[in-house]
Amino acid sequence: MKKFIVFAIIFVLLLSLVATFQWDYKQDFVRIHIRADSNDDEAQRVKYAVKSAVCDYLTPHLANCQNANQVKTLLNNHKKNLEQIATNVLKDWGFDYTATATLKQEYFPARTYGSLTLESGVYWAFVVNLGSGKGDNWWCVAYPPLCFVNAENLSAENVIYKSKLMELIDDWFNQD
Repeated sequence: MKKFIVFAIIFVLLLSLVATFQWDYKQDFVRIHIRADSNDDEAQRVKYAVKSAVCDYLTPHLANCQNANQVKTLLNNHKKNLEQIATNVLKDWGFDYTATATLKQEYFPARTYGSLTLESGVYWAFVVNLGSGKGDNWWCVAYPPLCFVNAENLSAENVIYKSKLMELIDDWFNQD
């Protein structure tokens, strides 16, 4: 009974804390945007060729990342390589402009990826501009690695939810 009372007090305190503290889940996402030079057909086609090359390069590197901060560090560390990969694809396609990349926070409208909808707001994004970067973009989520999995298999059943608080509470109640 004593444990129950302590648990109830902790629960009420946590509820009041949650009421005053709002978690900004958007900071746990890292998006990738590849922005075409223009909306001309060829500029849009080369954007997808760049996307394939960038994803092929990033897939094995991102496999070891456990959180958004690790992904941001990785993207910053590989920025020059990714710019060169994108520029090489542009050159192979006969374009005379280059690619530039930057990791930054940007406002994005609401977007849906498979069965997941990302609310509008400010997200971390690794933006690869092809030339002027004024054309339509391709985007995905690098962390969690949604663009590196089969989007058709993306559903709530495939997501594992963990709570450190619940793990601590379970440990505390099971210590007898």
